[in-house]
Amino acid sequence: MSILSWNCRDIGNDATVRELRTLVRPFAPSVLCLQETQVGSMRAQNLSFTLGFQNSFAVSSSGQSGGLAIWI
Repeated sequence: MSILSWNCRDIGNDATVRELRTLVRPFAPSVLCLQETQVGSMRAQNLSFTLGFQNSFAVSSSGQSGGLAIWI
């Protein structure tokens, strides 16, 4: 089992999503934890499925701060 944790600071940014994909492909983590997502929980959950994770838990950000996503 491998776990990748990243303080991504805005997963809504296209450049951040591209960087996340480049991290996920070679490492293929079993669990991915993202902090400071700065997006709503639905956006985080939808992105998890596009990256190949089956289950997700997300907490929406409060304005431009916070947000948490855990993908399994």
